[in-house]
Amino acid sequence: QDGIKKIDKLGKDLGFDASLLQTIPAAFAKAPSDRGNFDLLVLSQIEAEFEKCLATFTDELANGEPAMKDRAAKVEAAGNEHAQALASEEAAKTTKEALRTAQKEAETEHKAMLKAQQQGASDMRTASAGVDAAKAELTELDEGALAAFGELLEFTEIPPPAPVPAPEEHDPAPAANAAASAADAATPADVADATSA
Repeated sequence: QDGIKKIDKLGKDLGFDASLLQTIPAAFAKAPSDRGNFDLLVLSQIEAEFEKCLATFTDELANGEPAMKDRAAKVEAAGNEHAQALASEEAAKTTKEALRTAQKEAETEHKAMLKAQQQGASDMRTASAGVDAAKAELTELDEGALAAFGELLEFTEIPPPAPVPAPEEHDPAPAANAAASAADAATPADVADATSA
């Protein structure tokens, strides 16, 4: 009975004809010597159905090997694509971090440039105020002290001092010659007077 139930279940799973399945218990319950022509016909049909299913499975296995290889290749390709996607994701993360760092550096540099620009504008205003103050002082000097000094020069008209002449150089030779001539012209009496003196 247990074998009959298994055959009946297997026949249902394989899609055997329902009328054929109904004859299975009666045919298999009889001893081989007690089976009639109808029982033998049922057994032969069941055997034919099993052989047909076996041939179908064999063909599917034979044809399924290339399909299995194709599926394996697809799985391998999908694995490679997944690995490439992971690598691309990691590279994208690295690039993103680099861009964030560059953005922070650019923001810091921008703030520094703004600060320098503001300091430059302040220095420019300070320098401009200094120039304006110097111009005002120069104008005040031109209109004040220098103008008074010019008016004073016009009223006094003091002539400039005369230049001091350079000292004349004396030649000692003419004086020596004059002394020698005087000595030659002196008389003995003059010499005596000079001696007695």
